[in-house]
Amino acid sequence: MKKNRMDKRADLHEEHVSRFAREELTELPEATLVADDERLAEALGTEFWSRWSSGERVGKAWPAAGPFDAVTLRLPKGRRPIEMAVHALGGILAPGGVLYIYGSNDEGIRSVPKMFSDHFDEIDTVSYRQKCRLVRASGPKNLRSSLAEWEERHELQMDNRAMPWVSYPGLFAKGGVDDATALLLDGLEVHGSVLDFGCGTGVLSAGLLARGADRVDSIDADALAIESTRINVPEAQAYLGDGWLAVQDKGPWDMIVSNPPVHKGVAEDYGLLKSLIEQAPKRADSLILVVQRQVPVYRWLEESFRTVSRLKESSRFHVWQASVR
Repeated sequence: MKKNRMDKRADLHEEHVSRFAREELTELPEATLVADDERLAEALGTEFWSRWSSGERVGKAWPAAGPFDAVTLRLPKGRRPIEMAVHALGGILAPGGVLYIYGSNDEGIRSVPKMFSDHFDEIDTVSYRQKCRLVRASGPKNLRSSLAEWEERHELQMDNRAMPWVSYPGLFAKGGVDDATALLLDGLEVHGSVLDFGCGTGVLSAGLLARGADRVDSIDADALAIESTRINVPEAQAYLGDGWLAVQDKGPWDMIVSNPPVHKGVAEDYGLLKSLIEQAPKRADSLILVVQRQVPVYRWLEESFRTVSRLKESSRFHVWQASVR
């Protein structure tokens, strides 16, 4: 399957923002950590950190302790993830160290100096062009600089019972059952071994076990998602990695069930969904997934599976089942 315009648009956006940073941040000290921008880390030859796995590199839930003379941050998506990342990275600066934060105007970078005025002695926009901005912050103070301080405790309502639930900023559905997963689980029949592809905090994994799965394996590229799933659903086996690389030596399964992510940052990106569909017939007899109605998933499923049917739908989502038989 070739990349469509949505995928290419996401890649072009990331390259544009990264190129802006590479042009601005040309002279940084040796003890520098780059967060969430592999292009910049490669250009500078510095240490890299991301909670997200990519290729063979496995993500980490929290950055190394440092200290670092400079840290750069590619602005995450969402106010709370931005807050957590800035606190985490500000907390590993050496005395006199500098944190650089950058992103595009439509991602909220303009509000960053005001957001963190109480957490740094100095924080200002030092460059703005090409619809991007670079913010410089120094003198960190009043930071929540450990992962434990960002743990969010919820009560998950599923199948007429309440369960204690742990999440972290930026994780999908914020510790609840989103509408798509609720539609997917409604009346779902499962059997044998099941893979939850893109598990998030573990909501779908918990639902699969409650519906009779003998074994559930859960995978996600986000180290914080796996951290949550291991707490919330200890009966499942959780694996961290970039898509199929998380379980390259595992399986096969009787079923794969997924509410797959279709965004990278603010842009739509169907890359992971396409990889799931392409490889699933080699790893399981059937695939059941839920996607937004507008996602052109039917033709992709037909290319890889023998039979494809729509199990159910709502005003926003479709649930599809595909089988190799």
